[in-house]
Order: sequence, then structure tokens, then C-alpha cells
Amino acid sequence: MDGRPLGIGHGSTAISRLNKGLDRALYSTLNGSLMSAISSACKSLDVIRLEGTQEQLGEAYRATRGEESQPATDKQKSYLRELILLNAEDDTDRQERINALSELTKEEASAQIRMLAGAR
Repeated sequence: MDGRPLGIGHGSTAISRLNKGLDRALYSTLNGSLMSAISSACKSLDVIRLEGTQEQLGEAYRATRGEESQPATDKQKSYLRELILLNAEDDTDRQERINALSELTKEEASAQIRMLAGAR
């Protein structure tokens, strides 16, 4: 693009029974590096094409209002409290986790439940 390469490729080959000849090994390496360069160039073109639309793409993936960070439900908190009591290693760790329950979001509580339920 504008006299600059978009992709650089790397290729390698091993000489074996199937790939005995030097010419065949070199062509195999050349083809591999060409395919690698084409792959790099395609990725570069995607980046260039999307440069102007970054703000639009970012907006599409944002959560709508009210969905951003909802607090954990009482049901999640009580189940998580039970799991902590069963799985916590010592009393200080157990107490710290239980004290932090009031500040958890739904997503964080779900992640901790998955982690602790899997430890059982």
C-alpha cells in the first residue's frame, strides 16, 4: 500500500522422504511464506478498513443503561455464602469473602459461584 508491504510471510520446510529434492523443498518454503504473507496482509487490510468505524463498533458492544452492573441477587449471595463456608481455607479468608458479598455484581457473583461449585 503506497509502496509499502502489507504483510511479511515466513515459511519453512523439512527435508524428508517425501520432500527429497532441493527444488521441491525450496518451492514448499516459498509457498508457505507466500500464504503467511497473504494472511498478514488480509489482517492489515481489516485494520485499515475498520479505522474510521471504531467509535461505531464500540457503541454497538456497550451495555444499555440498567444492564451495566446490577448488584448480586439475594439468592446468589445466600448460595455464595454457603459455598464460602464449605470451601474457604481459613477463618480470615472466609470472613473477608463474606464481607465482600454486599459489593458484588451479578456477573462477579456468578463467576465466584462457578469457581467455588467446581471446587467441591
